[in-house]
Amino acid sequence: MKKFLAGTAFIGLATLGGTASAQTYHDPYAERYRPSPASVSGPYAGIQLGYQEVATIDLPTGGGNVTEVDIDGATIGGYLGYNVPLGDTLVLGVEGGVNFGTDQLDNDYTVSGHLGIVTGENSMIFVRGGYQWIDLDVADTASDLLGRPLTPAELAAANAQDDTGEGVLIGAGVQFGLSKNAHLRATVDTIEFDTYRVAAGLGVNF
Repeated sequence: MKKFLAGTAFIGLATLGGTASAQTYHDPYAERYRPSPASVSGPYAGIQLGYQEVATIDLPTGGGNVTEVDIDGATIGGYLGYNVPLGDTLVLGVEGGVNFGTDQLDNDYTVSGHLGIVTGENSMIFVRGGYQWIDLDVADTASDLLGRPLTPAELAAANAQDDTGEGVLIGAGVQFGLSKNAHLRATVDTIEFDTYRVAAGLGVNF
C-alpha cells in the first residue's frame, strides 16, 4: 500500500510539474517573428517606377474648338517618409514623393499621410490620403494629337495653356520586407477618380 501511495504521489507531482512547465514555456520563434510596428517605424526612402493616366483634359485645337484627350505615360521617381507606432499593430506615417514623366507627363508631386497594419517583419498594408500636383506637357500632347510638329503659333498657344492638374489623392498599398532594412512595395493612387497611377518601389529603412 505504501508503494502504491508513493507511486501515485510521484505521478501526480510529475503531472503538475509538466503542466506548470507548459504554462511558462514561450516559443522564441513566435516571439521573434510576431508582427511589430517597430519593424517599420522611423524614416525611410525609396525609388519607384510607375505608370500614370489622366483620364481626360480639354485641349484647345484652334478656332474656338476644344477636344478631350487622354494623357498617360511612364514615371520614375522617389519617396521619403516617416512612420510612428500607433498601438500594437498600427502605424501612422507621412510621406512626400516626386516623379518625372515621359512624353505627355512632365512630373508630379505628392504629399500624403497613411495608416498601416503591420503584417510581418518590415511588412504592412496601408491606405493613404493627401494631395497631388501634375505638370503636363501640353505642347507634346497637341503634337501627338495632330500627328505632326506644331507650328510656331500653335506652339505658343499650347504653351499658354494651364499645364497643371491637381487634386485630393487617395490610395492604398502593400509593403513586403526583404530584410530588416529593405522593403519592396506596390501602390495604387487616384486624384478624385480622374487619374490613376500604379507604382512599384524599392526602399530602405534608416
